[in-house]
Amino acid sequence: MDNFLEGTNEQGELDYAFENEIEELQMAEKEAGRYIYVCKLKIKEWEDKLKKAEERIEYRKDCSKHNIYNMLNKAIVDGVVRPESIKEGEQTTYTIPSAKLIFHKGEEIKMVDEAKLLLYLKNNSKWDYLSIKENVKWDEFKKTIKIKDGNIIDEHGEILEPEGVEIIKKPSEFEIKYLGKKK
Repeated sequence: MDNFLEGTNEQGELDYAFENEIEELQMAEKEAGRYIYVCKLKIKEWEDKLKKAEERIEYRKDCSKHNIYNMLNKAIVDGVVRPESIKEGEQTTYTIPSAKLIFHKGEEIKMVDEAKLLLYLKNNSKWDYLSIKENVKWDEFKKTIKIKDGNIIDEHGEILEPEGVEIIKKPSEFEIKYLGKKK
């Protein structure tokens, strides 16, 4: 048993070198993981600060909009703002040098049932408002084909030459999957 290290065992030496490299990689990953963890904590801290700042500005905007709305409404009611100064339409607009103050009407047209609207448009020959959309079910089609000897073949082994589909050459990949517990 004491002689197991004697002689040359090239594969054993290679495996030993692999193990050493894996240990170094795991230590580097652990150190990087610590660094990433700290960075994520700092990012979270800054995101929280950013969110609070955004909430403060939104609150300030809401207060300003409310104040301006009330002042303009009162000015209209009191006759300070003359009707000819206001543009009416789908929205009411009052213009000052630095901004347009816009009252949006409280109603809008909204589609609530596309199927019923589609039927209405078909029945009333409103063809300009209809479209036909065709899609390739790529994920389903891709499951039925594979690459063999540089050709695309179907599940029956028949060579296909579908237009719009190519075999793309890309570099092979190598990965390391740890067995057991990481150090």
